[in-house]
Amino acid sequence: FNDVLFFRASSIYDEPGAFSFVICFIAAIRHILNMNKKYTWLILILGFVTFSLAHVIYVFFHFISEKGKKKLIFLSLPLIYIVFLLYYDFFYKLFYVLVSRFEIVSFNEGFFKGNNRFEYFIYSIEKIKTFTTTEFLFGLSLTNETRCCNSFVPFLRLGLIGSWPSYIIYFLILFLSFKYKSPIIFAIFLLLTQR
Repeated sequence: FNDVLFFRASSIYDEPGAFSFVICFIAAIRHILNMNKKYTWLILILGFVTFSLAHVIYVFFHFISEKGKKKLIFLSLPLIYIVFLLYYDFFYKLFYVLVSRFEIVSFNEGFFKGNNRFEYFIYSIEKIKTFTTTEFLFGLSLTNETRCCNSFVPFLRLGLIGSWPSYIIYFLILFLSFKYKSPIIFAIFLLLTQR
């Protein structure tokens, strides 16, 4: 399938993952505010154009948080099947591209093909190991020394003094997810830690 070309939508954001984050966050707020679930699911389904792994993971948590969705999916299966048959070639290629994002690779390559977050995560840990006392307290003075998109970036850039509010928020969201037994709040925690 080397001839399969696809475009990962990012809207006004710098990359598709950021667009997916906004979509998931809006869906979570709609769920918490008990807004119309049909529109929330439409938003989530349309968000698959980002081909974001985090989006797929969030949708899984969103699905298990809603009661009664299994009946809806079971009842809509015949319609989904007919649409799939009518547009088989398109959906087959779309499915191939989505599944290829989950291709398992070695530990050093980040578990999944195209997972650059793992590289950033390892880089951050290695950088923290070499911190001086000043860097530990106040972070790195040059922000281009840090790489984006992992939960250690606030600590790298701002040190303990500047990053503790971020980690308090992470902890609070994680605590609330267990307190209210909410898969959606837990999914928001996961989304925040990889942003």
